[in-house]
Amino acid sequence: MQNLCKPGTGLVSGLIGLDHHNKGAYFEDGNNLGNLSGSTAKAGAADTLWNCYRKRGQNEMKVEITGRDVDEQDLKLGFDRLTRCYQLKTETDVREASVQEEILKAMMVNKPISVPKIAELTGRDRAHLVREIGELVEKGKVIRGGRENKEQLYVKVFSPLMFSGDAKK
Repeated sequence: MQNLCKPGTGLVSGLIGLDHHNKGAYFEDGNNLGNLSGSTAKAGAADTLWNCYRKRGQNEMKVEITGRDVDEQDLKLGFDRLTRCYQLKTETDVREASVQEEILKAMMVNKPISVPKIAELTGRDRAHLVREIGELVEKGKVIRGGRENKEQLYVKVFSPLMFSGDAKK
């Protein structure tokens, strides 16, 4: 297969192959090369590997992507009964009436604010807010700004959906 895909041969520019995982290789170990059944030599020629894991009877699937010229990714997919397809699940939504929602309400779009100021506005403990703001950064709702008086500043990310009646803030 590797010889078929060599540049200049004009034979095949890309090749997709399907294979099975070892029995029991699901969500636990994250060894996407070692989970292929049979010889690991067949994985050696691949530029990119996409490994899909789904437990029987579950509507959630994990996809691990690794390769030479791609960023490694771990994706969670959920089965959408309406479209009858798997859709990417995101953890970006902020639950209503949560500490994270309070933080976002206290912040103004594109205006840097420090944790002590957020603590003052929300009446929450500063130490607890640091962890919650870290999660908001991971979700892409808040970014780290500069520093002011040795305090890290955070900025609420602007989203046009904030002003739409159809979307959550």
